[in-house]
Amino acid sequence: MMIFAMFVIFFTIVMYSAGAIFYCSDVLGDYSLYTPISNSFSIAQFGIMFVTPFFMMKFGKQKTYVVGLMASAIGFAAAGLVGANLVLLMICNVLKGIGIGAAGGMAFGMVADTLDYGEWKDGIKPIGMGNAAISAAQKLGLGIGQVVLGAILSIGGYDGSLAVQSDSAKIAISFFYNWLPAILVGITAIIMLAYKLDKEMPRIHEELEQRKNK
Repeated sequence: MMIFAMFVIFFTIVMYSAGAIFYCSDVLGDYSLYTPISNSFSIAQFGIMFVTPFFMMKFGKQKTYVVGLMASAIGFAAAGLVGANLVLLMICNVLKGIGIGAAGGMAFGMVADTLDYGEWKDGIKPIGMGNAAISAAQKLGLGIGQVVLGAILSIGGYDGSLAVQSDSAKIAISFFYNWLPAILVGITAIIMLAYKLDKEMPRIHEELEQRKNK
């Protein structure tokens, strides 16, 4: 569950980071929008990481993670509806950045809890599995994301030599920049509602500590 969720995050990062240039220049028709739009996302993503520990202590990792994903999904979907309105696009990107940053800040701790749960249940400590799983999710998300982005551009008939892209190419760009991330992140948020370890971890950690002291 967590590996799939992290895969989606990295996949979405490719759709957003690589797609922003296409979206600004070819769909919005103004490349100069790229800087404020991208900066609003990055600043929000970075800034939220300073307060996510407080949200985690107040609401738990799972709730913070799911709310972050939902906020991001809303941001992606809304960005596809506001046209070239820079203020609204920046607001949408702040929402995306807050969501991705909050979810990302919880992900590593949730993977660690999953590994502790595995040790508690099976009696085997999966040393190195956490880093390996995160690395695999990152490589798959980034790699497959690039392939999918290229495929969608090809299907849409994107032609880099044209000053103005066809309507089908613009639809393809909007799909992978806005709607595909919104769909995937939204589905992941629903899946993560089934993550129930937050309530069990105090007892699991206590029992693991007792085993070590025997």
